[in-house]
Amino acid sequence: MMDKTCSLAQAIRAIAPGSLLAIGGLMLHRRPMAAVREIIRARIGDLTLLGATLGL
Repeated sequence: MMDKTCSLAQAIRAIAPGSLLAIGGLMLHRRPMAAVREIIRARIGDLTLLGATLGL
């Protein structure tokens, strides 16, 4: 079976400027902050981010 894993940096490189991204987690818990920091470091712009809000 072929290995389909990649590093976080490799995964973030697949995000194009202007993309719509859904960020998982609930309130302050389970947020993928390492991915968010990597997106900032990669300077990917014009992104729309979606996140869950409790009660909505």
